[in-house]
Amino acid sequence: MLLLIVPLSPHKRISQVSESCIKQALIEVFQQWGQPKSIKVDNGKPIGDPQRKSIPQLALWLTGLGIEVIFNRPRRPTDNAVVERMQQTTRNWAEVKTAANLQQLKQRLEQVRRIQRQLYPVPRLGGKTRIETFPQLLQKTKVYCPVRFDTNRVYQKLSQFTFVRFVSAAGQFILYNQIYYLTLQHKKQYVIIKFDPDQILWHVYDDNNNFIDALPAINLENKHFISLTVCQRTFKKDRT
Repeated sequence: MLLLIVPLSPHKRISQVSESCIKQALIEVFQQWGQPKSIKVDNGKPIGDPQRKSIPQLALWLTGLGIEVIFNRPRRPTDNAVVERMQQTTRNWAEVKTAANLQQLKQRLEQVRRIQRQLYPVPRLGGKTRIETFPQLLQKTKVYCPVRFDTNRVYQKLSQFTFVRFVSAAGQFILYNQIYYLTLQHKKQYVIIKFDPDQILWHVYDDNNNFIDALPAINLENKHFISLTVCQRTFKKDRT
């Protein structure tokens, strides 16, 4: 993410970068270094959701690959303090702000990576380098293989969450940018929504946990998870 720094990028915030670009950048990292067991993220877009109202598409895609997505608690930057500190150190060592272009920045970051892992003696490791202590850092523990994408992993992840939505005066609520309809007797009320991983349905309950309806989950298919089109609006006729 250090490559996305002004003035080397037209984007001032990572949330302004398209999901497809983030996905491609992650794929390149996985191809070079191997696929991680988990990724810890904050609540910002595009992988996190500041309002905690859904699991973002990128997080669903990572889940399907078998990568556990760990969300930090809201407004708790110390939950990822080690990584945040490492980002700051890398930025300082590479003198990011003085880089003339992306190619120079990449070269500096590669040099910093080599120094940090292979040359820098770490006092808490008895004066040894990180590579001497952890030689597995140079090994790909799990090769990135997109054909291993498992939709069932995504379904199980979704089933662990509870979503809350407000029903409009027209009896509608929106989930993953799809419009769902309930009878008007539930208008202007909050409903609780849970995912059924076996039937691929959204089960809707009122605030007293009384069952209201089971609605087909739109766009929750393998192709949509992989192409990041879960939130691509699919128009359905109103229920009569």
